[in-house]
Amino acid sequence: MEVGERIKQRRKELGYNADYLASKLGVSRSTIFRYEKGEIEKLPTEVLEKLAISLDTTPGYLMGWTEKPQDKLLNIYNQLDIQKQDEVYNFAKFKLNEQNKEIFTIAAHSDDPNKKITKKEFEDLNRYLDEADKNFDGK
Repeated sequence: MEVGERIKQRRKELGYNADYLASKLGVSRSTIFRYEKGEIEKLPTEVLEKLAISLDTTPGYLMGWTEKPQDKLLNIYNQLDIQKQDEVYNFAKFKLNEQNKEIFTIAAHSDDPNKKITKKEFEDLNRYLDEADKNFDGK
């Protein structure tokens, strides 16, 4: 699929008409149609980035480098300033660590993997694992 076809497909998937997309990009309706027909083949980087943001996708998808039409989280992340990106990264890392502890805790401390543990047992195990992490990181 060509770049123009991907632009048109995403625009239609989102229910946008050409006038709406043109207004988001600050171009004319005819320019949108020229992009979609492939009459303008070499899109400047800044136009490609604006198109991707407006179409809730990535430049890579529009260019045909990836088959995944959208990665909303990545698209939003890339629009954040560096400080906010660090905050999102640290939060995601924290949540992943938390999730991995839950899986490890349940798997490692039960003869029956389907056994439910109490909230107190879970909190106690997490405190133990946190302390073990601190001791391990300190060595």
